[in-house]
Amino acid sequence: MGIRGLTSFMKGIRAVWTSTCLSSTKLVIDGNNLLFHLYISSGLDMQCGGQYLEYYQLIRVFFSTLKKHHIEAVVVLDGVDEGDLKLPTRRKRANEKIGKAQTFDCVPPLFIEQVFFQAAADSDVELKMCDYEGDTVAAQLANSLCCPVLSNDSDFYILDIRLGLIPINTFEWQQNGGPIRCQSYHRDAFLRHINLSDEFLPLLAVLIAV
Repeated sequence: MGIRGLTSFMKGIRAVWTSTCLSSTKLVIDGNNLLFHLYISSGLDMQCGGQYLEYYQLIRVFFSTLKKHHIEAVVVLDGVDEGDLKLPTRRKRANEKIGKAQTFDCVPPLFIEQVFFQAAADSDVELKMCDYEGDTVAAQLANSLCCPVLSNDSDFYILDIRLGLIPINTFEWQQNGGPIRCQSYHRDAFLRHINLSDEFLPLLAVLIAV
C-alpha cells in the first residue's frame, strides 16, 4: 500500500541512488502498480469510455520494448486483501483518491485491470498471482532470479532486494531506440549512509509516516 512520506525522504538522499541502463536481464514488476502508472501517465481521455483499446496497445508496446532490450519481465499481481486489518487505511486512501480525482479529472475506468492482464498475457509475459499482497513475494522472487524490482510502491524501500528497486517513474522506456535508462535504489547503501541496522528499518518508516 505504500508508506506515506518515505519516497520523498529517499529521493533526498543521493547516496542511495545509482544511474544505469537496463538490458539483458530478468525484471520483476509490481503489476498492480505498473497498470495504474501506465494508464495515468498515458494522457488517455478517461471520460470517453476508458480508451481501452489504446491502453491495451500501450501495454503491448511496453512489453515489446522490454523484449527488444532482452529484458524478461515477470509480473507479480496482488491477490485478495488480508482480512480487515488494512480496511481503515484503504478507506482513507480511497477517499483521498476521490478528492484528487474530482480536482484533476483522473478517475481510472473500471476494467483497466482486466485489460492489463489480457495485454500482458497476449505479450507472453509471465504472470504470478499472489494469495495476498505481492510485495514480499516480488522481493523474494527478484532475489531468486538475481534481478531488480520495478515499482513505485514505497514499501519496497524497506525490503531486502539485492539488485535494487527501480521506481517506475525513473524508467525511461519510451526513448526512441536508445537504451532504457533508470535510477536504482539500494537498501544496503541507505543503511550504510545513516549507519542503521536493517532491523530498525520498519520503525524508521513508521516515524517518517507520522
